Amino acid sequence: MNFLIVSLLILVSLVAADEYTAQEVCSSTCDRMKLDVLTLAMCRDAKKTLPKPKVGDFCTVAMEQGYSDACFALCMFQTPQNRVAQACRAASMEMPRPTVRKWCEHGYNVAYAKTVKDLKDYFGTQEPIDVEQEGVHPHHHFEAAKQAPAVVKTIPISLDDKLFDLNIHENENAEDALALFCNTNAADDTSGCIRHLLPIVLEQLEENV
Repeated sequence: MNFLIVSLLILVSLVAADEYTAQEVCSSTCDRMKLDVLTLAMCRDAKKTLPKPKVGDFCTVAMEQGYSDACFALCMFQTPQNRVAQACRAASMEMPRPTVRKWCEHGYNVAYAKTVKDLKDYFGTQEPIDVEQEGVHPHHHFEAAKQAPAVVKTIPISLDDKLFDLNIHENENAEDALALFCNTNAADDTSGCIRHLLPIVLEQLEENV
């Protein structure tokens, strides 16, 4: 019995180490590639917008967050999720409105879209990150990451006179699901799509409770 318990503890430790080490490698990889993707031009106009440097700072922080969200997910062999609503939640309450929020959303969306475009093929052609030199085998983690979470709620959405299904997955909130939906189906105005549909989605979720 003692041997079985020890074996289980070792197995749990190895699985945890797989995930932790893979995340460390992806974090380091994305940090190293950041300057190859992000450009000063992304927030150049924001830095010229009053009040300085407040507007430019919000744009820059959001730009880096958009890059990080996309790069880390691609590196981990997961589907990137646009989280602009979450990233710019604080900016939406800052004055002057809506200037700060708009430039925050601009920084996030531009960086997120460019990261997905520039790195999707790069990570798509790579083998799962090999960290066996550290004595760790992360392949179990990557296989688990490829498994799509279950859909727990489906909400019909009308967009441009077309009907879509908004799927909310397990362990996913409505804002993240809607951000991904809008980024896919309304890429030219992701922020406007989120602002328009979020109250509708939240209302439908309350009615279904």
